[in-house]
Amino acid sequence: MHDILNDVFTNFVDINDHVLFASSETKGYLDDGDCNYTCTWCGVGFWYDERVIRESKVSQPVFSICCLKEKVQLSLLKEPPELLVSLLSGNDPRSKHFFKNIRAYNNLFCFTSIGGRVDTSLSNGSSSPQFILCDKNYHRIGSLLPVPGQQLKFAQLYIFDTENELANREEIFCFSSRTDSLDSTLIEDLLKILDENNVVAKSFRMAKEFYQQRPTEVFSICLFRHRAADPRVYNEPTVSEIAALIIGDFDGSDTTRDIIIQLFELKIQSLMIDLKDGVFFGSVNAGMYTIEFQKRGLPHAHILVWLQNMGRLQTTEIMDEVISAELPDPVRFPKLYSVITKYMIHGPCGKLRHSSPCMRNGGCSKFYPKKFVDATAHINLEFCNKSNVIKYLFKYINKGRDRVTASIRNVQTQEHGGQDVDEIKQFYDCRYLAPCESAWRLFAFDIHHKWPSVQRLIFHLPGKHNILFTDHDKIPEIVEKNKYKDTMFTVWMGCKSFESIRIVDGDVYDSFKAACNALGLLSDDQEFINAIKETVELSSGFQLCQLFVTLLASNSMNKPELVWRDTWRLLADDILYYRRREL
Repeated sequence: MHDILNDVFTNFVDINDHVLFASSETKGYLDDGDCNYTCTWCGVGFWYDERVIRESKVSQPVFSICCLKEKVQLSLLKEPPELLVSLLSGNDPRSKHFFKNIRAYNNLFCFTSIGGRVDTSLSNGSSSPQFILCDKNYHRIGSLLPVPGQQLKFAQLYIFDTENELANREEIFCFSSRTDSLDSTLIEDLLKILDENNVVAKSFRMAKEFYQQRPTEVFSICLFRHRAADPRVYNEPTVSEIAALIIGDFDGSDTTRDIIIQLFELKIQSLMIDLKDGVFFGSVNAGMYTIEFQKRGLPHAHILVWLQNMGRLQTTEIMDEVISAELPDPVRFPKLYSVITKYMIHGPCGKLRHSSPCMRNGGCSKFYPKKFVDATAHINLEFCNKSNVIKYLFKYINKGRDRVTASIRNVQTQEHGGQDVDEIKQFYDCRYLAPCESAWRLFAFDIHHKWPSVQRLIFHLPGKHNILFTDHDKIPEIVEKNKYKDTMFTVWMGCKSFESIRIVDGDVYDSFKAACNALGLLSDDQEFINAIKETVELSSGFQLCQLFVTLLASNSMNKPELVWRDTWRLLADDILYYRRREL
């Protein structure tokens, strides 16, 4: 059988004897090391493989995705408000009181509360107090309006009942024995500083104004699948995350999750290097990939590669070496078995795990578990041996950005079906921008990549080349500026002018088509002459004329006059008959 790594045939029969299985136990996972390299200009931390390879030395790696080699300049820090400087430097009479209760004042103006899983197992009184926060840490903003009967808290204080905002804030710590009475004048002064300098506080004040104008209306955004459009693009999110909905389209964005994105991009580049070097499938001629997010929280890649010596992968036995859905032996390959069963197999779901993402109405939406089959299985690797399959993969790889259909609804009418705010039920076709995709585009990583590099050469007739301009440009000026400008076609093809293209052996032809014919680049139309002569035996003169007119209309013939000269007697065979009938 064909061994992918050594390009030779071996005699093993069991898939567990494949060299990739053994190497997975010894090599382990791909470790990119620690993020212990820094940018020379701005000091941002990087992994070594994120360097600019062409400009880096082993001891002096160069990085550019942070500040573009000092081309990006951050604005200087603004001077803090005078009151805050006085409080922190001890020049304000209230400084001592402020330092003693600084945590209380800080909590008094918080916009959000801390979120995460708190581990209290070690806080049993046997040692000093510990606060352990596990898993994902996040900020919880909650509802912007309070629950009736409950105390205002966090962002609600900036929006609701702002006429009594000072008293509402003082009430938060009025029953606390760990703090002194807070200074009302200091609370008022700090609140004024936030309103004047903090952009988040200003945003909440805008929400307050919106609420004051519409005190009885509570709105929600409803997302749903667009059944009439591509379900791969207009699908629903499967994870809980913060996302931007942009009506129409967008040009740029920003968000966090930069560490995940940086590491994922490193893994993709490492995988591409292995594919190009023939580590997995042997020598490859070309390849491409696209990065997708699909509202699932984390990115993933669709990769398409073209292998050399495709004729050697035409039997099912050889194919099983390249694509296998068989579980490895758990005794011989415990690490590989653990990884595959943990990350590459659906489930557990159903009764074993009711919280699985696939669960819908008490059952698995993918209809697992399924009956065992001997010879077929689905994995995320396919072998293409037909042109229509490759066309399908190209369409899937380039299917476009994630989108969603949204409508704004009144929460108070949800019990009655959730009526849309607009009188005519207006739905918004939005671009769905997830946090990971925002970070990916912020770093300007490739969404699409292909090798070898292919550049489309655009042909055009004289004076028919494309011109790029903005909405504010003046058309006459743009036309005059680009009238005699070199284009890719005129420069790359090496022609001095369009007339030079029509010169063949010193003769200037009237058209480009005539010049191509003189060079022998066009067919001699003999196939059309033969088609007309063969049709004579079964068709009338009228039908022959229809055939000739069809060839003329389709612009299929190179020189129609030559075809006419060779076939005019056949095409005009019934002219005498029709003339006699008319007389």
